[in-house]
Amino acid sequence: SASMVGRRLTIPVDGVGGSWIVKLPTNAWPRLPENEHAMMTLAAQLGLDVPPVELREIDTIGGLPDDLPALRDDEPRVVYAIARFDRGGGARIHAEDFNQIADQQPAEKYENKASHWIANVVATICPEGDVDELVRRLVFGVCIGNNDMHLKNWAVVYPDGRNARLAPVYDYVCTRRYFPTGTLALTIGEERRFERIGEEALRQFARRAEISVNKTLAVARELVAALRERWPAFKETIADAALVAALERHFAEVPLMKGR
Repeated sequence: SASMVGRRLTIPVDGVGGSWIVKLPTNAWPRLPENEHAMMTLAAQLGLDVPPVELREIDTIGGLPDDLPALRDDEPRVVYAIARFDRGGGARIHAEDFNQIADQQPAEKYENKASHWIANVVATICPEGDVDELVRRLVFGVCIGNNDMHLKNWAVVYPDGRNARLAPVYDYVCTRRYFPTGTLALTIGEERRFERIGEEALRQFARRAEISVNKTLAVARELVAALRERWPAFKETIADAALVAALERHFAEVPLMKGR
């Protein structure tokens, strides 16, 4: 967690506090900061609720440990930064991820629940518009090949301390850039393979979530249409050719992207 001091991000010495989260590059997953920044920027352009995000040169981040591992020569020296949605005006905003709501241990974040359970909780405790937002995010995550939409990557916040709202988007990455055969963390309509996520899976998802099937499909179609329209120009902003190739390969495999 980092603090913004002027235009410089600084990591607190004690590792707590701050109003931004900073993610460092890693040799294990090439160009991961750029991947997440691109996917979150694309999400924002499609109208999803995304906090401010930035890419920064690693040398502009103050307070980093001196003994960080050396990066590969071909790994860009950039970090990904995202404003914390659980901070506002210097105060903490209460938040709960869905693994906490399920009363599970952190290691169980991939277990015991499905995507429709998250949607049912949101429909029960949040305003109606939040359900549409959840459907948009779920469809966007499927379409970009994000197989890490586990329970801890969904959350609610309580801006007034009492009433729940779906928390802003976070941790969206094209994981298929690294795991070409990866499957979804949580099932959608009993399906886990991206190649089987089409409108029938969304119908099953909506029925199990006890939300409108017709509204779910309408929201999904709108998101897919916007993504298809935006993509040709947006891909020109991505420097990582392997990420663009992974996304376009994935688009061709997902039934939702073909309107099926």
